[in-house]
Amino acid sequence: MFPDDLVYLPNPAANAPTNVPLTPLSGCIANLNAVVEALQAKVGVDSSSVAMSIDKKLTDVQTKVGVDGSTDPSTLFYKTSPAGRRASNVAAQKTRLTDILSWCYPKNVNVLDPRRHAGMTPIVNGALTVTQISSAEYPGAAIQLDITGAGTTSAHLLFPAAAETALQSYPVRAGGEIHFRIKVSDWSKITSLDCYFCQNGSITNYRSILTVSGNKTQFGGTDPAYSSAWNNVWRTIVFDSTESTVGGSPAAWGDDTRFFDVTGLRFICVVTAAVNIQIARVYSAEWPVGVVVPIFDAWYKSAQFYAERDLLPNYFGCGGSIISIGGPANNPVAADIKRLAGYGWDVFQHAHGVSGGTAVSLSGSATAAQVQQWFAEHQSVLMGLGIVPPGSRWSQFFQNLGQYSSGTDMAGLLKACGINASRGNCSDAEFGVNPATSAYMSLGSVQRETFARRRGRFNTRPVSAYSNMLNTDGYDAAGQNPAFPTLKKLVTFSALAKTPTVCYFHEILDTPTSVDNTPAFWAGFVDDLIQKSAAGDIVVLSPTELERLTYWREGEFFMRWDGEWVYRHDPTKIAF
Repeated sequence: MFPDDLVYLPNPAANAPTNVPLTPLSGCIANLNAVVEALQAKVGVDSSSVAMSIDKKLTDVQTKVGVDGSTDPSTLFYKTSPAGRRASNVAAQKTRLTDILSWCYPKNVNVLDPRRHAGMTPIVNGALTVTQISSAEYPGAAIQLDITGAGTTSAHLLFPAAAETALQSYPVRAGGEIHFRIKVSDWSKITSLDCYFCQNGSITNYRSILTVSGNKTQFGGTDPAYSSAWNNVWRTIVFDSTESTVGGSPAAWGDDTRFFDVTGLRFICVVTAAVNIQIARVYSAEWPVGVVVPIFDAWYKSAQFYAERDLLPNYFGCGGSIISIGGPANNPVAADIKRLAGYGWDVFQHAHGVSGGTAVSLSGSATAAQVQQWFAEHQSVLMGLGIVPPGSRWSQFFQNLGQYSSGTDMAGLLKACGINASRGNCSDAEFGVNPATSAYMSLGSVQRETFARRRGRFNTRPVSAYSNMLNTDGYDAAGQNPAFPTLKKLVTFSALAKTPTVCYFHEILDTPTSVDNTPAFWAGFVDDLIQKSAAGDIVVLSPTELERLTYWREGEFFMRWDGEWVYRHDPTKIAF
């Protein structure tokens, strides 16, 4: 019987008597009544509450699907509408970092571990003596280079073979981000300090990293204004593998190869007086994934359009700065700022001075009081628009200049405003650096970013998307100067070596200026991000999310201001 089976309901023949045995009318009517009753139960009455009725099932489906124009977030119509997809993407944006934080830590793999040189025979070469000593610094020992007088000297520290035979087949290797944990009695006495990463047990084939050249560094160590931050203090100095120069015929290392086998280190020192150098570790910070951070300077309308169209659907993070609100049609308005921040993207100040009522770079003429006044004005407006931490804790400098008159601590002024990291070049007394002091600083050699910033978290390297490119070039263009990377080469290195790339765009226009990019360039960039992200080689984050992986990390371990991972309960102790 229906609904389990179809019921055969034969039609009586025309003019057939009602009592014909083959088609008795009474039997047909009974069957027909039973089928109709079953149909009623199957279909259900209006607003039926019977779970198995068609009316109830259709009502449930309509509730889930929704009617045209539905704004109910639970409906399929809304979820698949542009507004719904955007809301879903926003939700994913805001939780993107949660999963990453659970597994994204570096392995700090030692290249030089002083403990392996216990009981070594001292190496003596003229005024230089190299020994292994005990140390209060992690890991409890250090290699000491004691230089008793002025001149040039060198020593080759060959790594000993592992005592356990089974371990001897595992080579010592250096990765893409190299850290030196070092203490120098007086950096100002060093004219040059070169470190060869040697292969094959000799000094014939090597890759060299020059830490001090002509009394200049990338990190500020020789600047007398910050001698207390550097002299006789344990510090971490950071380099990337592409900075190494070739000696002899070593293996590849850098843009095309992540790891480089090392059999020893050779130190070449040029000093003007006696100096004591201690090295607690040389190690590779080996991260499981690279990071790309897109930034949109000024959050121009064209940048908003492409970011929303291409980054939001792919759950990619980004950030952007505010120079001015309103005015020319390409500038953001208040509603734009609120919307962008609502996606979970960063919106932060583009720190600048003011002259004649308009924005100018902080090139050094402003006083500390003026800088603080301008920062306060800018922050007040952004806070009034609903921009709250973490975005308000990050900043960058107009034209990448962060200088002020008679000042050696722009980072301190930022901290006073609640800002805890920035992009551009500024002085930082805690770290001990002022990029503007050309007598002691070398900036041009720094090409790739590192998780532990070379000059601290307030000096994230500025890299423009249009750098080394014609404004009409596509993303795959080779670049104008082969000695310098393009954005594609930087992203490729991040994917290979698992390092960060922080890059910025201005406008994205069909007819770009010299500081803009074309839609075709942007499309190539986004496609590269999608492919490398799908392969697990990179994640695309906002500036503050990058900080939350390192300096702002929550939990028991975090990166201290000097680039070392320490314990939350005791930040004086290195954790790994």
